[in-house]
Amino acid sequence: MDEKPYQLLAHARDPIPAAAGRDLRVDSEYVRCATCSIFVWVEPLAGWREAFPPEQAHALAQRLEIHHTPKHGSWLNIAEIELSALTRQCVDRRISDLDVLNTELTAWQAATNADQRQVDWQFTTEDTRVKLRHLHPNYQARHATNAYVGDWRAAMATRASMLRKVGRETDAQTVEDQAAA
Repeated sequence: MDEKPYQLLAHARDPIPAAAGRDLRVDSEYVRCATCSIFVWVEPLAGWREAFPPEQAHALAQRLEIHHTPKHGSWLNIAEIELSALTRQCVDRRISDLDVLNTELTAWQAATNADQRQVDWQFTTEDTRVKLRHLHPNYQARHATNAYVGDWRAAMATRASMLRKVGRETDAQTVEDQAAA
């Protein structure tokens, strides 16, 4: 689930229509009609998205336990990625009326759900341990100069063994304790 603030904007002056060799011209001035929030729920494996009327969205939001995406981690948030797609595909222009906005959102939701576009999440747990190591305090970075060691516990066992060979029993025990935790 994620939400996006949205401004309902009207044109201050009518746009000048496109003509041969000239694009549509829109004045940079606008009239701010209102603000609202667009909430989106995504079920990534089923290819399901849903938008709700404001009252229902607010009622649902009150029942949620919110877990924030890490700072600079919006690329991890599938719902935020869907909001970006919704913005590009549906609300990339001035819309001044809430009913028009709701009609547009409902049409986008129906088309997107009918397509059943699933999320092909390719960021693995192993990737998070490398890319987000500051969020994994118990994870020890692998400093092996040889081949990649896939199993962290096996790597820790190897490290403990090497520490024992050089007489560092206490450090070896600490590594084993961390691996067991």
